[in-house]
Amino acid sequence: VLDARPTRPLDTVVLEGGVAQNVCKDVQRFLQSEQWYVARGVPYRRGYLLHGPPGCGKTSFITALAGELHLVICIINLASRELTDDSLLELLSEAPRHSILLLEDVDAAFKTAPEPSAPAADSAGGRGIHNRRMNE
Repeated sequence: VLDARPTRPLDTVVLEGGVAQNVCKDVQRFLQSEQWYVARGVPYRRGYLLHGPPGCGKTSFITALAGELHLVICIINLASRELTDDSLLELLSEAPRHSILLLEDVDAAFKTAPEPSAPAADSAGGRGIHNRRMNE
């Protein structure tokens, strides 16, 4: 699920109040702080939740950020019908170090219509994907 999308300059993405530049600076600091995490036994991960309607620039921003920082983007579409718990874990484990892992359609992963004879859905919407903290 590696995606070779063309990059674009970060300054071509318009977000409110300098958000793009602030996130970019935060990622740069994070990339330079791996030793701090290792020394303290803290998992070396960073997560951001981008939200907004389709077409508002979330993926464009990630593409520009990856280009600015020379990082690979690994895209996993959570709305894919072929995605299972096992395949998701496999994809997550295959992501290269120092890459951006983009989870597309997160909201779709939690939407299901329960069948009348089906047991009650679990807290993750019945797909078997469980909410977990990024640090676990």
